[in-house]
Amino acid sequence: MMATDSPDLKIIEQQLDEFLHGIHALMLATVNAEGLPEASYTPYVMHEGCYYIFISQLATHTKNLNQSGVASVLFLEADEDAQAYTRKRLSCQCNAKVIDRENALFETVLLKMEDKFGQLIKTLRGLGDFQLLELNPVKGNF
Repeated sequence: MMATDSPDLKIIEQQLDEFLHGIHALMLATVNAEGLPEASYTPYVMHEGCYYIFISQLATHTKNLNQSGVASVLFLEADEDAQAYTRKRLSCQCNAKVIDRENALFETVLLKMEDKFGQLIKTLRGLGDFQLLELNPVKGNF
């Protein structure tokens, strides 16, 4: 996620990569037009330091992301793997933008999603209301 020469930061970076490798969905916090917070969840893939989500324009969180361009995401260790108060987690604030279907990145990321989530992505790809959004982390806490 971040490049560094510090041994301590390299260890943390390795731990973060291992942590994210086992998580298939993120929790998403967005803000609606009235300024009210809304929470949701969606599967994701990581590519070149950004998180990508493939979501319907009919979903409230998609409307919120398109309007505000920002989100907060949370990755959380599974309940069965830790104590309630000591679960590993990564929380980060992200800038959000739509990746057009004509952009080469769209195809690259959707192929990663197909590898990770299977046939369902091929089905969703055929639905015109699904958008690929890039969540670019700008600040976080692990």
